[in-house]
Amino acid sequence: MMPQTPSLARIGMLTSVVAIGAIGGLLATLVGTPLPWLLGAMLATAFALALGFRPFGEELSFPQDVRTGFIAVIGVAIGGTATPEMWAEIGGWWRSLVAVGAFVAVAHAVNYQIFRRLAGYDQPTAFYCATPGGLIESVQLGEEAGGDPALLTVQHFSRIAITVTCVPILYWIMRGEAVGSAAGVSLDTSAAGIGMLDVLILFGCGFVGVVGGRRVRMPAAIITGPILVSTIAHGAGLTQAQPPDWLISVAQLIIGLGLAMRFKGLDREKLLKGLGFGALTVAAMLSLGALFAAALSGIGPKTFQVLFMCFAPGGVVEMGLIALSLGVSPLIVTLHHVLRILVTVVAVPIVATRILQPVKPPDPR
Repeated sequence: MMPQTPSLARIGMLTSVVAIGAIGGLLATLVGTPLPWLLGAMLATAFALALGFRPFGEELSFPQDVRTGFIAVIGVAIGGTATPEMWAEIGGWWRSLVAVGAFVAVAHAVNYQIFRRLAGYDQPTAFYCATPGGLIESVQLGEEAGGDPALLTVQHFSRIAITVTCVPILYWIMRGEAVGSAAGVSLDTSAAGIGMLDVLILFGCGFVGVVGGRRVRMPAAIITGPILVSTIAHGAGLTQAQPPDWLISVAQLIIGLGLAMRFKGLDREKLLKGLGFGALTVAAMLSLGALFAAALSGIGPKTFQVLFMCFAPGGVVEMGLIALSLGVSPLIVTLHHVLRILVTVVAVPIVATRILQPVKPPDPR
């Protein structure tokens, strides 16, 4: 069978979605929010969904598969901050890297109590809402375990959105100046132009990262795979080129549109409740991260400000940009966050098999 050609109405609707997201991203850029093209596009599109906007008579939608390539762009950009000299730095971070596992365990336990006892969520929903990383994986695993996918989506969205909004503000208070994307910091630090060989290497990092990551079943393979391959390529000195700023902005826009579509069908009561408990759990995790940072800064050479960003539970890209603002290798900081996600999506399902009751199939009668 031949694939169906999209109707003019659908093409018009998709064009409208991109335009709404672009307007949101532009406004967020003018305001100076963190990750402006991602958060601006996501919030503007979610607002249009809430209003029931139907351009050309079509319900707003956006193909989720389109996001994959653009998430890979972000992964390649993060890995692109690696240098051949970077490997010598990793040894000085062993304490905080080991502490990431303890942070995940404690943060998950605290969050679970909040969602189970205070929010009153059912067990599988509370368990997977409580994970401190892995939005896509947590929602998928939670839904398979019998959790509420709408609540899972809003809780992990609020975790990321609130974290990447609050952390730069906290650093602004501590340092008296803007940091991260709000300060105009960019992952695109390559002064030289990008040649054709650089383009091929960057494309290869993204393609091999996604395909290879999925083949070996890496958690969050669409971003962790490109990060790993790009890190190896840049760390080996094959190239020092990175995706340009405009492409990273487009990638954030597309990712924001995809995230916004997860709010379809979510009623206002669930949304407000989810945002409220999202703020509470983010406050708990940031406080816990501050305790870890304070303890580690007392026994090692790293400062509290540098360590704190390693435990903030969300916004891998934004934490990398804050690291650049502080003169710290963004890849080292990103390594902590990738490890947080890996520990979460690998260890949490194992724990779930011992805690959660299996979901009984419906009675066919």
